[in-house]
Amino acid sequence: MPGGRSIGVLFLDLDNFKFINDSLGHDWGDRVLHTVAARLRAELRAGDLAARLGGDGFTVLLGDVTAPAQVQRLAARLIASLREPMGFEGPTLSVGSSIGIAISHPGEDSVDELLRKADLAMYTAKHDGKGCHALFDARLSAAAQHRLDLETELRRARDRAAGRLARRAGLPAGAGLPVRARPAGRRLRPAVAATDGGRRRSTGPQG
Repeated sequence: MPGGRSIGVLFLDLDNFKFINDSLGHDWGDRVLHTVAARLRAELRAGDLAARLGGDGFTVLLGDVTAPAQVQRLAARLIASLREPMGFEGPTLSVGSSIGIAISHPGEDSVDELLRKADLAMYTAKHDGKGCHALFDARLSAAAQHRLDLETELRRARDRAAGRLARRAGLPAGAGLPVRARPAGRRLRPAVAATDGGRRRSTGPQG
């Protein structure tokens, strides 16, 4: 990375928001989201930007980044802040969060590319146990491509098996068999409580 100041992107995903929404209703979910947004703003400097991406995802854009550790410290503060009880009348609520971090010198990556890298890092944080943050590096991109290749091969194998079964059953060519599919673009997020928000975990490949 060339010398000078860099920019950073944080991709934050709430770990147990679906449980709150499903058990208490969307009104409570909206109150939680407003509180999350306020706590994010309270931790940021003037000039930094925070925005909700839809659902339970938020992104933070940081300018004037001098070192990765600066952004990692902010991520740890955000996780700890969100885990504090929200002080509503009624149920005591707090949320866990997982954060992916991507850093780039101006001109190196587009905003879309930085978001993609931060999103990959966020999924690494989820995989590491939730309630933590992960910094993107090239190894994460290679691991993501490997997972994509495996998923593609599994899908092809499933389609071949469905075709063979259809032929044996005497169904028309291409009819296949019904397969349960996950809606496109929807993430599976188990509704469980978060782990220790102040704990930083290893972000390298596992195994």
